[in-house]
Amino acid sequence: MKIEYNLNYELGVFTVVAGDFYEALDELNTKLGTSYTENQVRIKSAVRLS
Repeated sequence: MKIEYNLNYELGVFTVVAGDFYEALDELNTKLGTSYTENQVRIKSAVRLS
């Protein structure tokens, strides 16, 4: 199951499709070259895709 996450982080909102929050967080860090942790990022919204 894939979920579209809108993640609030220090500089704005990052949208990604991932299987879980930690996969989405890893994608955010990979794309932005950052090392945010689960304590620094909040889920703005999450929508399950069919």
